[in-house]
Amino acid sequence: NSMEFVKCSVAGTAYGRGITEVERAMAKRKGSPLPNGMVIGEDGSQEDYNDQANSGIKGFNFKDERIMNGNWVNEPHSNVIQKFFQLLALCHTVIPEVDEETGKVSYEAESPDEAAFVIAAREIGFEFYKRTQTTVSLCELDPLSGQKIDREYKILSVLEFNSTRKRMSVIVQTVEGKILLLSKGADSVLFPLLDKHGNNNFEEQTRD
Repeated sequence: NSMEFVKCSVAGTAYGRGITEVERAMAKRKGSPLPNGMVIGEDGSQEDYNDQANSGIKGFNFKDERIMNGNWVNEPHSNVIQKFFQLLALCHTVIPEVDEETGKVSYEAESPDEAAFVIAAREIGFEFYKRTQTTVSLCELDPLSGQKIDREYKILSVLEFNSTRKRMSVIVQTVEGKILLLSKGADSVLFPLLDKHGNNNFEEQTRD
């Protein structure tokens, strides 16, 4: 069983240039299949997806210059993108393993999707590298300084995924003292929990 991070939707915007298996199947049913390994470029031309997204990193098959290499700070809703990848880097039960010689971090995860999410966060600039019984540490890009900084989050509670809740949640405290509830799970479960009096534009755009 394996999982790859290919696309994501943040603040109503879809990121990721690749074609998923679901999209490929839909195109085939509509009678307009794309050649294997091809994607639609920004100018409408077909491009080789393997050239674009073959990173050689297990679990990460994503390519989008708009948010990679720190470019997410220039996006219209960069604050939401930051929170999205912070969530992927914090809301999990993954155990990091640091190679003392190379300094590279690998992950031990209970499921392929958890590993793929944490790897994706790392590749975008939010590297989870340390866990203790009470804290999680990230090396993340600071949008103000443009530098990577180490940030420690205090773990207050972990609500692991189960078939009843269909979501996982963690409650963490930042170094500034702010308490955050971070949840990930099925959209059919999370959408009804959103604040009905808040900004629902992103929800409508995501559903569309």
